[in-house]
Amino acid sequence: MKKKLLFSLMVCSLYANEQTNYIELGFGQIKEKDNFSVESEKSISSLNKTTSETKTIPYLGFFLTYNLTENSSIYLNSEVGDFNLGSQINTNYGLFDFGLTTNLYEEAWENPYLTNEKREKTKVKKNGVYFTYGNSLFPAHEFLISHKFRQIDYDKDTLSKELKREAKEHTISIDNNFASNIKGLPLNYLTNISYKIYDAEGKASSYKKTTLAVGAHLEIYKRFDLTLLSTFSKKEYEEHNRFVNKKVNSEIYGLISTFRWNEPFNYRNTYLSIKNGFIKEKANANFFDKENSFALISIGYKF
Repeated sequence: MKKKLLFSLMVCSLYANEQTNYIELGFGQIKEKDNFSVESEKSISSLNKTTSETKTIPYLGFFLTYNLTENSSIYLNSEVGDFNLGSQINTNYGLFDFGLTTNLYEEAWENPYLTNEKREKTKVKKNGVYFTYGNSLFPAHEFLISHKFRQIDYDKDTLSKELKREAKEHTISIDNNFASNIKGLPLNYLTNISYKIYDAEGKASSYKKTTLAVGAHLEIYKRFDLTLLSTFSKKEYEEHNRFVNKKVNSEIYGLISTFRWNEPFNYRNTYLSIKNGFIKEKANANFFDKENSFALISIGYKF
């Protein structure tokens, strides 16, 4: 499953932020339009359109932590294809979270722009480190400031020098959580601002991306909770792309929802989750247009 599906922003971290061990298994369906995805057509005749693909996918998410002391722990977690091995330390000055990250499932086309010939797949390695600092400005507020660095390597990239995709990727993000209530029910308002620099070897594949996400998390009668998240991004590439004869830029928007039923049918420490989402990228070059919608059902166990 591709990490770009934005439910990883809110779903996989729900219990991780609570420092609760969990494992979650499920399946779902994705409908996708993306010429850069290896699920798209192996052979294309032009760069003027995208075609739709539908697939059924398994889902696995987990968070496993071990307390070293009262205020420090190590953990291993999976976030939709990414695996993180890290440590958290609580101090009087705030929360410090740092670790290593890797992606085991990524693939790409050796040359996504190839027409009237069979496009070949290649493996993509994404390894890096991250650091997060968390604190609060007042009792009903929490914030996280994080920086993630990843080295992106392609086993085989047949594109010309100005389009080479191997890169150093920096992502800086600020998350805020504001606690409130509505008629006695806990309500959290969520905001996220992030800035990504994808510094590729080829400047026509280098880009900067700014994202704003806002949402809310509502607990309903202690057994049910609902999370809604909307996102908007702007992406701008650095230089002219000769295949589409443009300097590419795009706007991306999405909407994601998660409904969770805690302890269904009175099974303790379990939960049932239903996730739905839609994300669309509209570019000034048709070949870069992307569209993803998904529905996913899973069951989790906390321990």
